[in-house]
Amino acid sequence: MSALPIIESLLSAAPAVTGIVSDRVYYSVAPQGAALPYIVMVGTAETDEVLLQGQAQFPEGLVSVAMYGADFPTIESLGDAVISALADASGLYRGHEAKVQRDGGGSFDFLPADRTHRRIESFSVRYR
Repeated sequence: MSALPIIESLLSAAPAVTGIVSDRVYYSVAPQGAALPYIVMVGTAETDEVLLQGQAQFPEGLVSVAMYGADFPTIESLGDAVISALADASGLYRGHEAKVQRDGGGSFDFLPADRTHRRIESFSVRYR
């Protein structure tokens, strides 16, 4: 199991997110030529479940959510929607009990090669 499907299920169920990106939420990389705006989720670390001891232990995954758009206002709004959908989410997602927390601050940049604005937010996911 990975934290990525939990994040994907939360983003796909958030009307504020899907109102901006529709169903363009991708794992690791977006398809070439994908229409803007879109989201790419990247798992940056996972605690191995096998190494945890006892019933109360939760594996933890760290996920970066990168948002791409044609202009700054779009990714600013999209980032706010993503934070709202994920920060402090707690419940049963994809058959796993999970708690999601925002992991530090986000960042913004501009990719001059394709004239795309990007915002990246990081989240930790504890699940079992």
